[in-house]
Formats: sequence, structure tokens, C-alpha cells
Amino acid sequence: MDRLVSISVVTYEGERWIEACLRSILDQDHPSLELLVIDNGSRDDTVAIARSVLGQTAWASVHEVGTNLGFAGGHNLGLGLARGEIVCLLNQDAVLDPAFIGRAVASLAARADVASIQGLILSLSPDGQRSDRIDTTGLVVRRSRRFLSRGQGQSARPGALPAGPVFGADGPAPVYLMSALREVGVTRMDGRVEILDEDFFLYHEDTDLAWRLRLMGWAAWFDPTVIAWHARGLAGPSRLDLGSLARGRRDGARARDGLAWRNLRLMQVKNESGRLLRRDVLHIAGRELGSVVLLLLYGPDRRAIITSLIRSIPAARWKRRQIQARRKATDADLGRWFG
Repeated sequence: MDRLVSISVVTYEGERWIEACLRSILDQDHPSLELLVIDNGSRDDTVAIARSVLGQTAWASVHEVGTNLGFAGGHNLGLGLARGEIVCLLNQDAVLDPAFIGRAVASLAARADVASIQGLILSLSPDGQRSDRIDTTGLVVRRSRRFLSRGQGQSARPGALPAGPVFGADGPAPVYLMSALREVGVTRMDGRVEILDEDFFLYHEDTDLAWRLRLMGWAAWFDPTVIAWHARGLAGPSRLDLGSLARGRRDGARARDGLAWRNLRLMQVKNESGRLLRRDVLHIAGRELGSVVLLLLYGPDRRAIITSLIRSIPAARWKRRQIQARRKATDADLGRWFG
């Protein structure tokens, strides 16, 4: 199919990864592409490498922001420039199989209610070696509202990963219908429309977007033939408990830093259903108790994190009113995903 696909790559200090990422985009077998590289003020050679790799590629452009807009702000800029019917929001440390875009487009075309395609994302080693270990096959949500990357760390055995629905597409290389993204856009208090929540800056933008798409009645689909590799670095453990999180924080793991803690709660302010909250209150309370203990014991700047959360709540409530007024999915539709 010749539908135009826009690929937005947000870069920041990405000289280690960006060449392999961009070359994998240039190698795509899909005939109609647009590439938008949004650089968030890198001080290393990221931009120079990107310009060298892309050369005179007519359908690729590099946009230097000059400051760090965050993952959400950078991709929102890319989405504002994009002309495609379909968009891929690609991490700078991801590498695509040559058939990735073409197969994702075909998978979207086959399912009218699907807004996002989740590929089989495998792990990329620190030296760029591709493995058969799973990075993610989509988002899983517990009744505690803990979001996990499905299958992370497991071996991707041939035939063991059937295609099927998932709660939403996970962060490294999600593919979306642009019309669905525009439908879930929210007007900020300053009057601008955002698709990814810029108040998050980093962490949980993808899970928040997945939740909003679900609220609007859109589905997400896992297709194991849509393959990419991602260098997640210090990923959070697939089984999250207080001990493993504490060890992870001592080791410098980024997956549960202050922004992630704050953003998960802002996401609930925006998207949570009162009825489902009451149903799952004991599960949520247990998670909250553990996370607060973790924050108090190991949080790098507890006062700043909590202050930031409190100051961000009015904007989150402003967005909630818009989201809940337009939602189409019932509590029963949503509740079955909180397992």
C-alpha cells in the first residue's frame, strides 16, 4: 500500500545510536515515507551524524529545536509537521526491520477499529547487537494501575507470540493512525492542542496516550511480523516489587525516577473512572503504599517531586474534563484490561 507514513524521531545526545536508527529507516521497503528528525538541543554530534546519513534524501528533514522539549514536546512538534495518514513515533535507540513500516501499514488497513500497531520489539545490546530477547510486545495494566511492558526479558520463540489485541502500543516504535491521534488531542490551559502530554516531559506519555485512545473506543493490535530492536538500557524489572525497585534505584535505573512516579499519578487524574477506581481501590492502595515508601527511602528529591505533582494537578484536571466529556468506551470496556 502507498499510504504516506511519517516517521518522527526525537533525538537528544544520541550520537551513539542515531546512525543505525536512520539507516534502518532509509532501508524500509515501504514506497511512501516522510522522516522528521526533531533534535532537542543535542550538544554532541547527533545532528551532524543525522545530516551526514540523510544527505540529500528528499523525504527527510532535520529540525534543530535548540532546547530540550522532552520526549512529548519533541514528538508533538513532529506530529504538527507530519503529512502522513500514519505516523511512527520512533526512539533514537531503535532499529527497524526493513519490512517494519510496510507490515504495520497492512496490519492497520486490515482492522477498522485499530488505532495503533504494536510490533515485536526485541532487545538491542549496548554494542548494537540484535538479540531474540523481548523488549516489549505491548502494554499490560494491572488492577493496581501498574503498567508493564509485556514479555520483557523473555525469549521470542518462533510461533509462540500470536497476533492479537493489547491494551496499547508501548514506547520504542508505536505506529498510529493520524486521525485517531487528532481525535484524542487535548487543549492545554494555554490554548495549544497537544497529542502527547507535554506536562509529562518524559515517561508514561505512551501509556497515557494508550489509555486515552481506549477511552475513545480505539483498539491496539500486536503484530509479531512487525519487528524492531530497541536498546532500552536500564529497564525496569518485569515483575515490580519494593525490593527490586530499591535495588534498581541504587543501581541508577531510570524507569522509576521522580518523573515516572509523578506522571503515573497525573495519568490517573486525567483518565481514571470513579467506578473502576472503587472496584480496584485495594489493589491501588497497595501499590501506593509501596511506591510512597520507595519514594521516601530512595527518592532523589522527594520534596521537589511531590511539589511538582501538586502543582501539575490543576492542568491535569483541566484535561480530564475534556477527556471524560468525549469518552466513548464504557467502564466494562476498560475494566477488562485491568487484570
